[in-house]
Amino acid sequence: MVRATFQDWRDRLTFLASKSPLLFAFVLAIALAAIGATAWLFTAGGVDVPAWGWSLIGGSLVLTPITIPSAYALARWLRRRRQVTVYLCNAENHATNDGPAQEKFYVPPELWSEKEIGRWTPTPINGGAAWQVREFDWDEDTGTLFVEGTPLPAVNDDRMFTWENYVEDIYNDLLDRHRALSRARDRTSKMAADVQEATVNASAEARERGQMLDADATKDAWEDATEDVDELADLDDLPEIDDYIDTAEADTDDTDETPDHE
Repeated sequence: MVRATFQDWRDRLTFLASKSPLLFAFVLAIALAAIGATAWLFTAGGVDVPAWGWSLIGGSLVLTPITIPSAYALARWLRRRRQVTVYLCNAENHATNDGPAQEKFYVPPELWSEKEIGRWTPTPINGGAAWQVREFDWDEDTGTLFVEGTPLPAVNDDRMFTWENYVEDIYNDLLDRHRALSRARDRTSKMAADVQEATVNASAEARERGQMLDADATKDAWEDATEDVDELADLDDLPEIDDYIDTAEADTDDTDETPDHE
């Protein structure tokens, strides 16, 4: 059985009003009756309120809009002061409309110490005062928290740009290979005709010279026809990310070197 989950008291009140309208109306009627009875006692009910009492009531009515929000903010700050601040940063959720790209959570320390971690560990931010994760899944039924950090959290800007250049270059190379292989696929049906023509030409040439047809003529003709396709399918000459990183680090070292001045 699926149990309803609530984010705050407003969600609970909305759920109660939608599931039990009669009970909600009864509670609301009692509250209104209590307010009306209290107002009648202090006005026409004969209750003698001293002057300082009316001053206290008036001051409370004036200060209530200020003191209640301030007290609520203070209580919330005291409650969250010991909690762990966790930032959920996931642009994929925003792109797929599964949620906002960034959210902020306050997790009790005892729950954070018992969390389940996925492949990547959470990344400390703000000098270790908070944590950044890519996945944040709180299961209220089992009381378990699953988090997963962001990949490559310690990569600096230079290395990130190196990765970006590598991805762009290898993408362009793969795109060229894909186009070439598409053209090769289109001419595959023509390869049989090329092989047959090459074999006939080799047979005619051998007959004119009074020689026997080479037993490997058909094999050689097929290899000649498919040689360019094999070269296109070869991916060994694609760039490696290690070459990009080594080059970037070498450039950085050359830039950081300063000449000694006498």
